[in-house]
Amino acid sequence: MGKQSRRRVAPAPILVALVAAGCLDFRGVGPEDPTPEHPPRVVNVTIEYEQPRGCVNPQPQYCEDRVLFFGSWMRPGSEFALTPDPYNFFYRGTAINVPVNFPPHSYQDGYEVRVFDPHLGRYTGFRVKLGGELLTNIERIGEFDELGRAFVDENGYGRNAF
Repeated sequence: MGKQSRRRVAPAPILVALVAAGCLDFRGVGPEDPTPEHPPRVVNVTIEYEQPRGCVNPQPQYCEDRVLFFGSWMRPGSEFALTPDPYNFFYRGTAINVPVNFPPHSYQDGYEVRVFDPHLGRYTGFRVKLGGELLTNIERIGEFDELGRAFVDENGYGRNAF
C-alpha cells in the first residue's frame, strides 16, 4: 500500500465544529420567540346603587330579596349581592379584579353593568355608580331591562362610555 491508498482524515474536533456551526439552527423563518403575554391590569371597583323607595314589583313577596350586581367582565354565576345600608336605600359592594379597559381601543364599547333590583322586579342600569361615576350611558335591552356602559381606569374609577 503506497501513497495513493492513504487518505488524509481531518481531526475529530474540527469535524464536530464544522457540523455544529451549520446544523444547529432549527428556527427557520419567522419570529424567534413567541410574543410575551401581558396579563391585563386589574383593580378593585366600588359599586353603589340607590334603590327607589317603595316596591313596585308585580310580585311583592320578592321585594325583600337581595340586590345583585352584574358586570360583563364577570364569569356567569359570579354575580354578587350588594350590602344594604341600614339607614337608607343605598347598596354597596366591591367588584374584585376588574380588568382595566380605559383608555379604550376603538373597537371597545365599555363594560355592560347592571343591577337586579327586587323592588323593580327587573334589571336596571339607572342609579348605579361604578367607581364613583354615576352611569349615564344607559341602554334598554327590553321593555323592562336596562344596562349601563362604562370603562374602568387603572385607579378603579368608572368612566361613562362615549
